[in-house]
Amino acid sequence: LALTGTVSSYAAGVLPGLLLSGLGHGMVYTSMFSLGTSRIPAGLEGGAGAVLTTSQYLSSAVSVAILTIVLAAAPAEVRFLSAFAVTTAFAVAGMGIAIVAHRDAKRERTP
Repeated sequence: LALTGTVSSYAAGVLPGLLLSGLGHGMVYTSMFSLGTSRIPAGLEGGAGAVLTTSQYLSSAVSVAILTIVLAAAPAEVRFLSAFAVTTAFAVAGMGIAIVAHRDAKRERTP
């Protein structure tokens, strides 16, 4: 989506990014809820799901606030490019955190 400012057609500039974003969101949210409730004692899954949903909504609110600041501060010709670049940076950081957390969890399970 960060390339939308450089491509004039919807099919070439916007659609691929939206499809990729939709696929990513589907994988992330499904994985988040599966992993987030997998080791929860019986009867507490609903509470764990509520905590996960709350964290999802809270992160969305914080993201909108950060992106609003970025959009207001950037020059008009690169506003959306800047916002998408910040979003990409956070996604890459989240991927790094997930990889490190997964690696640490594997170490804890190894006898």
